[in-house]
Amino acid sequence: MNPTVEQTNAVALASTGVSMKLIAFAGAGKTSTLILIARALGTQNKHGLYLAFNKGIASEAANKLPNNVKVSTFHSLAYRNSPAWLTAKLRMPVLSPNEFIRRFQLRPIPVTAYDFTKAGVKRVGIIKKISGFEQMLIIDKGLKVFMNSSSKAPAERHVRAAVDELFERVDFNDKNFLASRLFVIMRNIWMDYLNPEGKIGLGNNHGVYLKYWALSEPKINADFILFDEAQDADPIMIGVLLKQVCPVIYVGDAHQQIYGWLGAVNVMQKLDVPVRHLTQSFRFGDNLAQYAQPILDYLGESNQFKGLKAPGVTQIDETNTKPKDLSVVLCRTNMGALEVMMEYASSGLFALPKNLDLKHTISMLEAIRAFEQNPASQKNHSVLKGFKDFQELTKYNEEFYGDQAISPYLKIYNEYEYRDIQNMLARCSNQSKQDNWAFEVTTAHRSKGLEWDNVMLHSDFNDQFFNKDKSPKDANDEEYRLLYVAITRARKKLYSANVTKIIKMLH
Repeated sequence: MNPTVEQTNAVALASTGVSMKLIAFAGAGKTSTLILIARALGTQNKHGLYLAFNKGIASEAANKLPNNVKVSTFHSLAYRNSPAWLTAKLRMPVLSPNEFIRRFQLRPIPVTAYDFTKAGVKRVGIIKKISGFEQMLIIDKGLKVFMNSSSKAPAERHVRAAVDELFERVDFNDKNFLASRLFVIMRNIWMDYLNPEGKIGLGNNHGVYLKYWALSEPKINADFILFDEAQDADPIMIGVLLKQVCPVIYVGDAHQQIYGWLGAVNVMQKLDVPVRHLTQSFRFGDNLAQYAQPILDYLGESNQFKGLKAPGVTQIDETNTKPKDLSVVLCRTNMGALEVMMEYASSGLFALPKNLDLKHTISMLEAIRAFEQNPASQKNHSVLKGFKDFQELTKYNEEFYGDQAISPYLKIYNEYEYRDIQNMLARCSNQSKQDNWAFEVTTAHRSKGLEWDNVMLHSDFNDQFFNKDKSPKDANDEEYRLLYVAITRARKKLYSANVTKIIKMLH
């Protein structure tokens, strides 16, 4: 493929040895441009490092980039350069919620919480008790705020940020009290993490060794760095890269930033370095680019999105809500993915779930069922063993929401008839042995960086844009960006009947 003018301009700037931003719209030849840049720098006898967040994206890049570029994820780079005593804590037992509460003596804390009228008038406050599970959530969120930041040590402000986010309506002075009290615990946990003799396991908290490595102010041995999906970076990653002496090429699309809830910052707009744009998509036709343009306009994009000009490259079907010629169905949530699987399975069409471990899901649902019927039967279960009974498990899920080891499975268990979901998952699990799938199903978050021929968007996107009475509601910008990502995964056909009213709302 002959480079476009945009690609040629990007390669020319990178060849001068300066740090730069490469803003690449969906399907706009980002990878091929990085290959061109790597080859150009290779002619200067330079060796680079390609960094990504996602292991799958990094593996794909490793198969395409020239030999003068090594490939790694940010976390694997940190893991390799962290001490063994720290990474060994990933395999240590973690405290169960009740063990955590007992160890740190998290008794309920009474606070005053206010409600407001529609006119913004403060109503009389009511006394609310912040439970032990809720205090755990504050501490966990405060740790993440600290670990994602560029701060060298945990501070009370990190916990206060968590309190503000989680308990917005609590009295100002009570917020200060909560932050002051729980900061001491958060700091002690962090010090235990940093102690080779510490006893608290990390579980899946990979941010700990990333933070440890970043605080060592590492020098990356490379002549240049290609930092992919830079729009999803958090401040700690940017802090590491800004301290490197070699040029860094920040690659990404601000309109595909969909991990703000994990602490990502929009580095593509904030970095003061030269910029080049890739606005021509090679994935789909110009009609799909125009279909997505209202979203970009809403997000403040001044450039025009362009697709392939040849007629008929991509079709957009705005009427069919249950097509059969599918490659993938993209959903807003895991629950939406399960709904799709159940709906199509009733017609004898089996969807391959790309973000749902069938075997583990079946095992967790069976364990939850047994736990509800007889709590003592799960006293040794790795996830459920710390809870007294099903009611306490439910309370924990309500107050420490987002625990990925529990929350998704409990939601499935509560929202579906147990036998129906068990039978469907078992049928799909058996189907996997035959490897005879009708199509794939995954979430929009998991679809980033991927593409399929025929894509359908599920109706659960609408929940973020419309109230139950069908009236529009204020969706945050990240929901629009997520919809943009989903729309632009299609190559040949987009089935958009379920989301067209969102697009029409933007015209």
